Amino acid sequence: MLNVAGRTLTIAYPKYTIPDAATYEFANVLSILYNDTGRLQRQGTASFGLTGVFNVTFKDGSTTMPYDDLRKFIPQTALDLIGAENGVKLSKRSAKWTVM
Repeated sequence: MLNVAGRTLTIAYPKYTIPDAATYEFANVLSILYNDTGRLQRQGTASFGLTGVFNVTFKDGSTTMPYDDLRKFIPQTALDLIGAENGVKLSKRSAKWTVM
């Protein structure tokens, strides 16, 4: 997770120095996204459990999660750490064109 987090941040922000703390923050998000429970959900498992210990049931239609671009999962805390290291303000929000 740390390798993927560091590589994704470096590709997304090539002009900036990426502090270790930002990599750790993003790796935490990736570990939540790619844990065993999430994997089973994406594979279409409806429910599973350990007798008397743990039971999980997934909602219908929740088996597909688009993980094609990891940059959209970079948390704002990681961006704040990168910004503080480099003296800039980074945000996930951006201006977009619309048609009226």
